Amino acid sequence: MLQELSPLALAYCVLVLLLNFTLRGSLGFGGALGLPLLALAIPVKVIAPAWSLIGIVSSVAIVGRGRRHVDWRELAGVLPGCALGIVSGLVIFKAVDTVILGRALGVFIILYAAYSWWTPGFQSKLVPNLIRPAASVMSGIVGTMFGAMATIFFAMYMDAGKMTKDAF
Repeated sequence: MLQELSPLALAYCVLVLLLNFTLRGSLGFGGALGLPLLALAIPVKVIAPAWSLIGIVSSVAIVGRGRRHVDWRELAGVLPGCALGIVSGLVIFKAVDTVILGRALGVFIILYAAYSWWTPGFQSKLVPNLIRPAASVMSGIVGTMFGAMATIFFAMYMDAGKMTKDAF
């Protein structure tokens, strides 16, 4: 695949990777930026598996640096939903066209952003009890299908539990 890229497209990909991991390394999250930008030059079905591997390596480095701040009990709570989401994501990835998947994800993110914007400080106990398990499963589904963009669901999980970035 890399052999088929023009020198300009290859330079673009390198620039996107540098920008993405500079952001992720400095903030501890933010890796969702790279995949959609790389998808402009590389097909999603090709980049998603590679992006997952790149994400795992960078996550290990980030967790190694901040492991004393991690709330391991909360992490254990998110894992079962993620595992279910990974299995579901594999099935969906095989069955549904990537254009439809991308559009559905975009619509969902816009709707959640609107919800967050219109309901600042919303303190219902019901909403976090629904959002946390759903966000856990969705992070596995989206991470499996796209290799990125699951960050929004982890942020939803953290926000619903009023967690800090370091604790998660």
